[in-house]
Amino acid sequence: MELVVSLLSLSPHEGAEQKTLISGLREKSDIIVTNGTQVVESSTALIIMLQSLPPGINPTGLAVVLSLQAEVLPQTAFVSFFSICKQFLMNSTAEDLKFVKEEITSISHKLVSISCQIGQPRAAINMIKQIIPLYGVADTCLTPAHADLLQACIAGQMYSYAVDFLRCLDIFEINSTDTNLKCEDFLKFFYYSGIW
Repeated sequence: MELVVSLLSLSPHEGAEQKTLISGLREKSDIIVTNGTQVVESSTALIIMLQSLPPGINPTGLAVVLSLQAEVLPQTAFVSFFSICKQFLMNSTAEDLKFVKEEITSISHKLVSISCQIGQPRAAINMIKQIIPLYGVADTCLTPAHADLLQACIAGQMYSYAVDFLRCLDIFEINSTDTNLKCEDFLKFFYYSGIW
């Protein structure tokens, strides 16, 4: 937990130190995720810690912590996770999150997954739409969040919303380095787009 606190307390402008702490936290994520009964305890402790954070906390650190929490989230914590993600997205910029594209993708995927599990996929649509610009790429570049948004629209039966979204969207670029786009995200986007 002290590594988490160190990461969250760093200034967003301390890039080298952030990279070091992010690497350390990513290395420890296997311990957090695979530690059996401590998974729920770690996740509960993270939720309590995240809810008590002051506004203006380091968004880079918070992205890493939310991503780790998403991996071990018990079903009882879904509502809290949604609430924390909503605050996080309102207070983050692409510049703040330039080192954590993998974590942004993980959060986006988890928001869709959770919203579908609790039967409220519509709740995730606006949050996922806020994630798209956080990748810091051109509006014409495909991101994993584009596919997640369409998936949430289909699950929430928001067909006209998805059609409007696609009509306003021109994809001319694929940049897997800057967006953490994987083959499955690419295929999901074009599969869901083809449904319309």
